[in-house]
Amino acid sequence: MKFTRLYLKAFGPFRDRVIELPNDAGKNFHVVFGPNEAGKSTTLRAVTGFLFGIPERTGDAFLHDYTALRVGATLLMPDGSRLSAMRRKARKSTLFAIDEESGAETTDRPLPEGAISGLLGGLDQALYQTLFGLDLNGLIPGSDELLRGEGDVGRSLFQAAAGLASLRNVMAGLEDEAAAVNQFVAHFLGLHFRNPLFLAHQFAEFLEVPPVGHAFT
Repeated sequence: MKFTRLYLKAFGPFRDRVIELPNDAGKNFHVVFGPNEAGKSTTLRAVTGFLFGIPERTGDAFLHDYTALRVGATLLMPDGSRLSAMRRKARKSTLFAIDEESGAETTDRPLPEGAISGLLGGLDQALYQTLFGLDLNGLIPGSDELLRGEGDVGRSLFQAAAGLASLRNVMAGLEDEAAAVNQFVAHFLGLHFRNPLFLAHQFAEFLEVPPVGHAFT
């Protein structure tokens, strides 16, 4: 899933602003830059609001009424299809299909929330913001955690890169297995070092594989 267009219809200081993010050949990386107070952090919050819903309490309603807040996007799917939708500020039924060119809502019937959440691979908002939505307030303490290899930021980034569901559980399991192997080797090398065939059979039984002399079937 890739963003190809972001519609800041009514969000923060923006009104009817469209940000193009073309995904043509060779255009897979975009940098959004600007001076202080240009709206970069607001745009980042808009992306998060589109994916997970605009928070019930938000500081981005100083220009527009709460009920008027709107942020939309066009998404490019891995199969080449496109999804264009607008997120309203409400407690439920907040996602609506829009015309990709104009950004206008095409129906009053809401889209199912799964139309977006199903594309996120199980990421919740907290983890998404940790991995992809760090602002200055989160980046400074997060960088300290990364340097120490501690905290949710460092752990989450490592888990995402390694594809692990729970780094702590995996590490604990590996440590337990290593301790069991070390205990086994120390015990049998100490008691049976004069009988290598017995040691081989015992070690094979420990690993649950056919020992020396057994035929593989």
